Formats: sequence, C-alpha cells, structure tokens
Amino acid sequence: MTKDTTVEQWIAAARKGDGDAFNRLVEHYQGLAFHVAWQQIRNSDEAMDACQEAMLSAWRAMPRFEGNATGFRSWLMRIVVNASRDRWRYEHRRPRASLEVERDGETYVLPVPAPGPSPQDVAEQAELGGRLEEALATLSPDHRAVVLLDQAGFAYAEIAQTLGIEVGTVKSRMSRARAHLRQRLRPVPAMEAEPAPSAERSG
Repeated sequence: MTKDTTVEQWIAAARKGDGDAFNRLVEHYQGLAFHVAWQQIRNSDEAMDACQEAMLSAWRAMPRFEGNATGFRSWLMRIVVNASRDRWRYEHRRPRASLEVERDGETYVLPVPAPGPSPQDVAEQAELGGRLEEALATLSPDHRAVVLLDQAGFAYAEIAQTLGIEVGTVKSRMSRARAHLRQRLRPVPAMEAEPAPSAERSG
C-alpha cells in the first residue's frame, strides 16, 4: 500500500466524520503546515494559532472536499495560507480557538500541530541560512507564499491550485522573487567591508 493510498483512505474516512482519520491527516501534514504559516507570519505563536484555525476550518469543510491526496495537500495548504495571511494582516492577537469542535452532534478533539524545531532555529546554524531568512522576510506575502511552496516541493501547477492563481502568475512571481533574493544575497564587495586596522595604528 502506497503512502498516497493510505492518505486517501484517511481522507475518505474523514469526509464521513471519522475524527481519528482527520487527526492522522493533521499529524501527516502538520510539519508542512507550520512551515508555511511560520514563513508567512514569522512568529511561532501566531503561526501555531494560524495552523489551529486552518485545521478547524478544514475539519468543518471535509464533507465538501472531493479529490485525491495531491488535491488534499493543495486544498489544505491553501487554507493554511489564507489563515496565515489573516493573521499577518491584523496586528492584534485574537483568542486561540478551541480545538474541541462539534459535528453531527459529536465532539472531537483535534491535536495541536507540533512545530518541532522552528525554521529560525535551523537558520541560525549557518550564516547563509540567517541571511536567507532575512531576505525571505523582505518579500511581499504573495511572493513569499510562492517561494515557500516551491521550497516545500510543490509543482507550479500545484502552487497555482493552492493559491488560486494562474500558472503564468506563479512563474512571474517566482521570477521576481528569485531576482529579489539574488539581489539581497549577493556577496558584499570587499571594498565595502570595514578595513582592518593598520600596523601603525595597532598597539
């Protein structure tokens, strides 16, 4: 049995109201969801809240979802992107949504996505990683969303489906984003660096 087959079985069961199957989907995609949310918001607490809101929205919308595992990933990440954008737009904090939700007269408790090591922690391990994180933060939300989905292994067609835009728009945004990142990450010319103290001035 392939991984996609297993995911599609969870999807089919979750559509029928199986909370355990949906919990497995949450666990399966929680790392990607947190990465997408964190890159949009760049705050761990806010990213966690956005993931929770996205999972709640997905659970409520499950009966209306039609598609396979690939389609589900795009559908779910689109919900995460939208939830993250809402968080990013508003400066004030909203109360954290309860993960106990009701559907068809039954109460289900959804797991909180576990972020593990944050992207920031990983980036701090290398100077280039830190510079890349800073460069990504200077992108617009639309351009950053395209880049981070590309980094997550999404094909252009899947990115377009996830963000609700045309493939040509994805390519255009990717091209502009990469040009911007190249500009931000270019090496600093030696002449711009601070000169070392001369022998006459030392001591």
